[in-house]
Amino acid sequence: MADHDLRIESNWVVLPEQFDEALFVGRKKEVRRVGEKVKRLQNGEIIKTRTMRISGERGVGKTWLSLRLHHDFRKKNGVRSIYIDCDQPIGSSQPLSAGNLEFRVEAFNYRGLLELLVSLSKKIGALVPVETSVQEQSGWLINKLTASDQVLVLFLDGLFSVNPDFVSLLENYLLVPLLSYPKTLIVMTGRGRAPSFINYYLNNAVIEIKLGPFEKKELEEFFDRLAKQSQYRRIGTQGQTELDEIYRASGGYPRTALLLAKEGVAQGIEKAVNALLGFIEDEMQRDEIRRHLEALVLLNRWDPELPEEVEWGMRDSDSLLFLNAYHFFVQTKSDLLQQELAPEHLEALYEAFQEWKGKKNKSYLRKVRQELQELQLLRWETIQGGKQEVRGYFIDEAIRYPVAYALWQNNRGLWQWLHFMGRKLFDRWAEVDPDRYKPLAEAHAKAIPWSRETKPSENFEQPGRSSS
Repeated sequence: MADHDLRIESNWVVLPEQFDEALFVGRKKEVRRVGEKVKRLQNGEIIKTRTMRISGERGVGKTWLSLRLHHDFRKKNGVRSIYIDCDQPIGSSQPLSAGNLEFRVEAFNYRGLLELLVSLSKKIGALVPVETSVQEQSGWLINKLTASDQVLVLFLDGLFSVNPDFVSLLENYLLVPLLSYPKTLIVMTGRGRAPSFINYYLNNAVIEIKLGPFEKKELEEFFDRLAKQSQYRRIGTQGQTELDEIYRASGGYPRTALLLAKEGVAQGIEKAVNALLGFIEDEMQRDEIRRHLEALVLLNRWDPELPEEVEWGMRDSDSLLFLNAYHFFVQTKSDLLQQELAPEHLEALYEAFQEWKGKKNKSYLRKVRQELQELQLLRWETIQGGKQEVRGYFIDEAIRYPVAYALWQNNRGLWQWLHFMGRKLFDRWAEVDPDRYKPLAEAHAKAIPWSRETKPSENFEQPGRSSS
C-alpha cells in the first residue's frame, strides 16, 4: 500500500491506505490461524489445503490484516512473503515501498501479468532476459522461488474484483505453478463473489476467513492507540461520548472510524460516505446511488447497538414503498428536509402521500436493485436476526451505518418521514404477528424524534439490563 497523505479532491476524499503496525488491534484469532499454517509449513508438514480467502465488507480491514501478516512473515527466518495489490490499476508495478516484496498490478491483461512477473523476478534475482514471454518468465520465477527451500507466502489483495481473463492468466502462470511447491501458502483477499478457478485447490479446498467490524471494546482499544498520535490526540479529550457516536456512525468498521476519529463525526460523516462511494467514478451515477441508499437504508438496521430483533431484510413491496416515500418527500417537500416535524405534520404528509401521482413502479425498483447489486452495495442474504432467520436484501453494512447517520444529521425531516413510514408498515404487520413485527414498529417509532441525547437502542431492553 502506498505511503501518501490524505488527498482531498473537491468534496471527495481518498483515504490514506497506509499500514501502521502501531495502530493494529484485534484480529488475534485470524493472525493466529494464518500464523499456525505458516509454522506447520516451516516444520516440514505436508499440508493439502494451502489456499486461504480473507473476505468482508469494504473498510473492514482486509488489506490491513493481510499487510500485518505480510510484515510479520517478512521478519521470520525461512519465510519469504510477497504482497501483490490487485485492487485497481495504479499506473505502476514498482514496489510499494523500498526493500519490501510488495507490488501492484499495472494492467489486468497479458502484458500486465508479464510486467508483474518481471518485477518479481528482478526483486528476488531470477533470470530476466531482454525478450521473454509469460510462460518463460513464470518458469524462471518459480524455479528461483522454490530453489530457496523457504516457506513462500503470497498475498493477493483485492483479487475478487479482477476480470476473469486476468484471473485465468494468473492461475495458469503463477498460482498453480506455485502450488506445486509444497511450502507455498496463498492468501487472497476481497469482497463479494470470490474468483472462479479451475484448479481444485484454488477453488474448492480453501480456508475461509470472514472479517466482521470491531466491537465497541475493540474500537476503544483502537482509539487508545490513535490518541497517542498527534493528529488523533483530540480523541483522548472527547472520551466515551465521542466513542459512542463514532461507533454508531461507523458500525465499528475501522476505515470509517479512522476518518471520523480524525475529522470528528459532525465534520467527517459526509467525507466518510463520499470516501466509501468514491469507487464510483461517474459523479452523476454516484449521486444517484447515494439517493437510492438514502431511500432504502432504514429498511435494514441503522444503528449497530439496536437489538438483533430489529434486523430486517428488504422485500420488494417494502423497497418500492420506501423508494416512493423518499421521492415524494424530496420532490414535493424539499423545504422540509432539514426541519424537525411534529407528529400531526407527519400524519398530514402521509395523507398527501396517498394521493401523490408520481409513484414509481416495479420496473424502477428492479433497475435500482440491479444497479446496487452490480456495485456490490446490495445483496440477497439469509441471516440470523434475533431468534429468527431473516431473509431479504441487505445493504452493505460498511456503507449502511454512515449513510443512515448522515441522513439523521443533515436531513432530519426526511429521517423522521422515512421512520414514520416504517412505523406504519410494521404496525400493520404486527396485527398479524406481533412477536416478529412489534420490535420493528417500536424501533421506527422511537427513532422518529431521535436526538443527540437519545438513541433508538436506549429504548430497548438489552441482555442483562432492565429497561427504564
